[in-house]
Amino acid sequence: MKTYPLKLLENCYNGISIFAEIFNEMKKSFVLSLLIAAFVNTAIIAQTNQPYTSTNNATSTGYYFKTPQMDANDVQGSMYIIDAFMPAKIECLKEIVPPLRYNAYKDEIEFKKDNELYYIVKTDSCDVTIDNRRYRHVYYQENSETTKGYLLVLSSDLKAKHLLFRKDKIRYNQPVLASTSYQTDKPASLTKEDPVYFLSTSLGILQMPRKKKELLTLFPEKASQIEQFLKEKKISFNDENDLLLLTAFLSTL
Repeated sequence: MKTYPLKLLENCYNGISIFAEIFNEMKKSFVLSLLIAAFVNTAIIAQTNQPYTSTNNATSTGYYFKTPQMDANDVQGSMYIIDAFMPAKIECLKEIVPPLRYNAYKDEIEFKKDNELYYIVKTDSCDVTIDNRRYRHVYYQENSETTKGYLLVLSSDLKAKHLLFRKDKIRYNQPVLASTSYQTDKPASLTKEDPVYFLSTSLGILQMPRKKKELLTLFPEKASQIEQFLKEKKISFNDENDLLLLTAFLSTL
């Protein structure tokens, strides 16, 4: 059996002890970091409408959030294009989801649970279909500004080169106090705005041109073919069915 000098053994023991102390300190620092991260994360979550952890198949996307409510007694009109909750499907889930509805004023998709309103977490990877209306959460350009929100997919062929989308909007109108004794106060109200249409292109999802010149500028290489199509089909940029025809034609070019 091989023997080692006592001094060497003492040095080895001291080295092991020092390493153990360093490891313990590193472990304490790591645990402390985790605790700080958990505290910060909890604080952030607490400031973002308090997510409620999923407890059933209907909310298996991970989280859903309680919906802050507007005082309906003080506001005339509706936040919804369609008020009713309708049968729905979240494309990336196999589970059954509760009836949903789209809140056009807040750009949220809602469901009801125990007589309380909640909205689902927005995700870019899952289309949400409500009674055959497909909503997609995307980036899009409107009035030269990039926005992110839900758009209604109008095109039936989802694999087409170009898709047509629609944005439904609800506008909030401030209350107006009567300026004379002959007038009456006007309460706050929610009114439906004209829808805005969007077209998916190689440059992203852009606001659908409202004039022939704008459209030809967007597709300069195909200008002559597009101009002929517009003339033959008498396409109106204010008609949704005509915009669907135009979008389908653009996909063939």
